[in-house]
Amino acid sequence: MASHSSSQTRPNAEDNSLDAMDKFINESGCADFHFKLQECFADTKDWRKCQKEVRDFRNCVNETNMKNKSSVR
Repeated sequence: MASHSSSQTRPNAEDNSLDAMDKFINESGCADFHFKLQECFADTKDWRKCQKEVRDFRNCVNETNMKNKSSVR
């Protein structure tokens, strides 16, 4: 009789949250800003040197959230 571990039959919570975050970023229209932020951090290894990219991504996400809230009303 074969045994099945739970990790083989269902993804863990961390995988689900990463998938949800990727989905949000892609659907928000902010994927380019997110990519630029990731690229900056990969190059510099210092968030302090990526503040423009952080602001650009944050602004995009905030704009998306505001649009979503206003469309729900």
